[in-house]
Amino acid sequence: MSGFTEPFKFYVLPDEATIRTAMTSGLIVFDTNVLLSAYRFAPEAREELLSALGTIADRIWVPNRVAEEFHKRRLGVISDYDAAYLPVIDALSEIQEKLNDELEPKIAQLANRAALSDLQRSELIGLVSGSTQSAALTAENLRRAHGLADLRGEDPILARFQQLFDGKTGPALNEQDLEQAIAEAQRRADNQIPPGYRDARNPEPFGDYLVWKQTLLEAARQKISHLVFVTSDNKDDWYQIIKGKTVGARPELVRELMNETGAQLVMMNTTSFLFHAREYLDAEVSPETIRQSEVLPTSAQALDSRPQSEQRRQTRELEKLAKRVQSRQFEITVLEAAIADRLRTNPEDDSDEVKILRGRLQVVQRSERILAKRLNKMRASQLLDEDEDEDEDEEAIPDRVNVSRALESVSDITESRRAITESLEAAIADRLRTDPEDDSVTIRALRQQLQSSQDSLELLEQYLAELKAAHPLPRRRPTF
Repeated sequence: MSGFTEPFKFYVLPDEATIRTAMTSGLIVFDTNVLLSAYRFAPEAREELLSALGTIADRIWVPNRVAEEFHKRRLGVISDYDAAYLPVIDALSEIQEKLNDELEPKIAQLANRAALSDLQRSELIGLVSGSTQSAALTAENLRRAHGLADLRGEDPILARFQQLFDGKTGPALNEQDLEQAIAEAQRRADNQIPPGYRDARNPEPFGDYLVWKQTLLEAARQKISHLVFVTSDNKDDWYQIIKGKTVGARPELVRELMNETGAQLVMMNTTSFLFHAREYLDAEVSPETIRQSEVLPTSAQALDSRPQSEQRRQTRELEKLAKRVQSRQFEITVLEAAIADRLRTNPEDDSDEVKILRGRLQVVQRSERILAKRLNKMRASQLLDEDEDEDEDEEAIPDRVNVSRALESVSDITESRRAITESLEAAIADRLRTDPEDDSVTIRALRQQLQSSQDSLELLEQYLAELKAAHPLPRRRPTF
């Protein structure tokens, strides 16, 4: 007679006593995503994670595949999280630019009307611009403290890992064993046997199984009784998920480890590891570090969402920049018309108001040239990137969505520019209807603006055509 639960104990979740034993005496293995999360934590939380790893330094083991993936992806993760600060820094720069463009002429006008001294005028401008400059400096300091702004510089996190993991990293599989492992990974993927079958469409779909296979071999070699496997890859080919809630390791993995090594498996994510390290290892882990670990992206999110989110960010930046260029061009039209209208009445007008209008016009024209140059560079870069992406994955649905959004945005901007052009044409026609011989300063200014608007419209239409040609959207299938 067998016991009621003994033959099926791999279905039973580990209790607190088992977790305590595993944390205090078992072999502890970390997946790649956990090690890379060190770059995603804020500095204080990162130090607590590294210190927690230090408390179990004699019981850590790193699969060779994990070490390989860590080094392969390290620079990309550093770059991604360093780049996360750039939209904030750029936004502050834009605010500063807007203040310079819009506020300084008004302050200059105030100084003239209220007879402010140059010192008072400079102090007023300094108070306004100083706030944004201070915020930008703070963001830049946080960026440098959080990550590694120089990819070629020293990497203290890598140095700490080298201290922790040197001599505790497993060997690579030999060629024959590797071929057999890849074949087994394929068999498992075909039959949805964990781990790794959810990665079947990845460029290297066998990665998770190689990590697991190397872990099984090491557990058998060390003859351990408990294994803690820490991974933030929360897909259901690692974890058992019931009604949306992760409850523990997949029973198939628990049984496989028991059958091959006799060891008990305890699987947990980074948050759970930090919590139990505080409970059972006396590690210094603050509630803030626990909170940060909960909001970090999962392995799948970090891998899958990064290209899409970057494309979405670039599309939004392009839309925003195009609208700013359009706004500057429209303001130039209004300012030139206002100046021309005053000079038509008095060609010698050199009043303060005309001077202010001319000064503002120069500022806006300079800003429009700078923004237009940035816009053209972004458009050229995006077209190049999209051509490369098309070669890599012609069936990428997110790319189609982003191209569709870009087409819609550029179409809207083109239509807006067309409306401005038509308005200028109508204004000129209206003046010439009254006086066909009109060659006033105003009509010349309007004609000049019309030419500029037509040139801009031509460029937009050309860009729109190139975008449509480079990325034809698929026709919808008919429904029956």
